[in-house]
Amino acid sequence: MPQFAQGTGTNTYKYNTVVDLGDVIAASVRIKQQTNWGMTISGLSEVRFTYIPVWSREPKPEDEAVDVPWNTTLKWRSGREASQHKVYVSANEQMVIDGNAPVNTVSNNSYSPNLALGQTYYWRVDEVNNAEVPVLWEGDVWSFTTGAYITVDDFEDYNNTQPYTVWDTWIDGLTDTTYGGSRMGNEYEPFCEEDITYDGSRQSAPLYYNITSAAKSEVFANTANLKVGSDWMKGSPETLVLWFYGNAGNSVDKLYIKLNNSQKVYYTGDLLNLTRSVWWQWNIDLSEFNVNLANVQSITIGLEKVGSGVESHILIDEIRLYREAPPVPTEDIWIEAESVTPTAPWAIVDDAEASGGKCIATEDGSGDSLTAPATPAGTATYTFNVAGGDYKIELRVNTPDADGDSFWIRFPDATNVNTPDADGDSFWIRFPDATNVAPGTNETNPGWILFNGAGPGNGWEWDVVNSDVDDTQDAIVTLPAGSNTMQISYREDGAQIDVIRIISVNE
Repeated sequence: MPQFAQGTGTNTYKYNTVVDLGDVIAASVRIKQQTNWGMTISGLSEVRFTYIPVWSREPKPEDEAVDVPWNTTLKWRSGREASQHKVYVSANEQMVIDGNAPVNTVSNNSYSPNLALGQTYYWRVDEVNNAEVPVLWEGDVWSFTTGAYITVDDFEDYNNTQPYTVWDTWIDGLTDTTYGGSRMGNEYEPFCEEDITYDGSRQSAPLYYNITSAAKSEVFANTANLKVGSDWMKGSPETLVLWFYGNAGNSVDKLYIKLNNSQKVYYTGDLLNLTRSVWWQWNIDLSEFNVNLANVQSITIGLEKVGSGVESHILIDEIRLYREAPPVPTEDIWIEAESVTPTAPWAIVDDAEASGGKCIATEDGSGDSLTAPATPAGTATYTFNVAGGDYKIELRVNTPDADGDSFWIRFPDATNVNTPDADGDSFWIRFPDATNVAPGTNETNPGWILFNGAGPGNGWEWDVVNSDVDDTQDAIVTLPAGSNTMQISYREDGAQIDVIRIISVNE
């Protein structure tokens, strides 16, 4: 029978008696007083129950964690006296709840499952001790989501000092003439590109090529020197993805990739994209390479001459392996702004940094156009064909400063448009055949959207058209299949437009 010590009568002690319950499994505990310390009245000031849990807890990765590495090891804090752990892991939550998922019994509080990229998994750990009653304590169900991709090369770790330059890993024609007229990296520091990068990365890799006389230009890398290594089966990827950035000085050439120096897999998108200064996504099904993906020893990126060829360059960034790659738009319509003759005060002007060396710009002194034009004056009209559906509009623009950074966009058949702003260099844009547009209202200029904050004073840059009512939302327009018309009208002095892209968002 446990005996409780007599209290000291002070408030400085934490406890004076500990009773070991001896691993008794109980739903309640009854305390019955038999005698006391000779006092007329006795009692307990505080009773606390402490225990070591018998079930698993504190999962690693934490419950609902995201971007978990494909090769992560699951860990947890063991339950009291557990001698074994039954680990259930599945992409099917209900199977884990019901205990029907594949189970592995381990003796340590860790387990390394075979995981795929971009997948949500559910798991639980049941603690087992065959010498105790009950034998098993069922754990909670936890979840985590693995990262979407494995990096082949993101070009972030290269610097300007050998042996850590980009050409030390990616062998080019300057190092080995069998790779033709190629050069990986800039001729002078910095050897990697630091301003034009994909997805906010720190740097990308310039691939210079000369196929005016040579049949090809290639760069070659051993996978042992890359982050991915040679086993491309890990994480169960299905697609190789590469982003490249075109150059207006390029010719229309063939771009390809080889694994293990096997057959070439060619870029099947519009070859004109090699001449267009924007990041293009290239998805390749890994089955196209016809190699042993568990033993990929090398990767080669090359360009092949079409016609007369040219000496120029592209940028490469973020080569990745995905199980489910980001979708590529089914339609990506590229329109050179100077491809039509606009009405004054628009004019076609020369600009060496513009695609094709030309753009359209407003004439100096044309004055503000704070309301949408009621006539075709000051407009450029474009006709294009689409398959039909939802589209976003992206412009390559150059606006002089923060007071000249907005555009007007009109969809006459839409029920909602957004409120204009009196400040800023901007353009009027409309899609007469459109049937829908992002939310907004404007009683003064019905049908026109104000696209505000478009690259003020930053030189040429790409901006997706959005609404001034909510500049965090892209303006989405629904267009019928077939021929559609788009009009762009000036708003203030000095604004320039180089390229218009109409991109499907049907995915």
